[in-house]
Amino acid sequence: MKKSMDLIWQALHDYYYGEIFPFIFEIGGNQYGEDIARWFRSIDELSNIENRMISMCHGDILDVWCGTGNYIPKLDKMWKVLWIDISPKIIEVAKAMWRKNCIVWDIFTLKDDKKFDTITMFKNNLWIGGTVDWTKKLLKKVEKLLKLNGQILLILSGRAKDEDYLQTEITPIYRWIVGETFKRITFNKRYLKKLCDELWLNLKVLSSNRYYSFVKITKK
Repeated sequence: MKKSMDLIWQALHDYYYGEIFPFIFEIGGNQYGEDIARWFRSIDELSNIENRMISMCHGDILDVWCGTGNYIPKLDKMWKVLWIDISPKIIEVAKAMWRKNCIVWDIFTLKDDKKFDTITMFKNNLWIGGTVDWTKKLLKKVEKLLKLNGQILLILSGRAKDEDYLQTEITPIYRWIVGETFKRITFNKRYLKKLCDELWLNLKVLSSNRYYSFVKITKK
């Protein structure tokens, strides 16, 4: 996954430093332009569901795959947050923008001796598991980082409405370079609840519309 995402991280890095080029995702033989500017939205441009998720955060917080850190100004005013991503380039941008506690770290290798009250996954970041099995491993790892009464807050895309999940192969294209193809997985909220039940986790849907669902996961 890390190598296949190198191109989008490079595009975000370039955009921040004023070099703007088209970024394309190829999916099923069709090409779609990615709006890089959305990664640099201000607090005023956040959606209602993002703002509600921020309002639910508390205590020691871990934000997984923080990207450019859209949420840093708002969350850091209220709580102590550790922001992590696996890309040195994107962490460089987040630090340059916000001067905050942003570090390069893979969630799968993060030591679980430090526990958190809230773990957040904005931007439908659960998709990065790629497959059902890897998503289950991701949830198990994140659960180990939770305090006893901790919570995982995440936003799900509404793309998988009738299916249990949608798995898509995506090829990134940037500056005429074709990157490695990677898998994206999007879950139906009912199926994700079933997975959580298998992992001895509770899932509660806090709000939902045709585009996204905001869910909370806790230990049973």
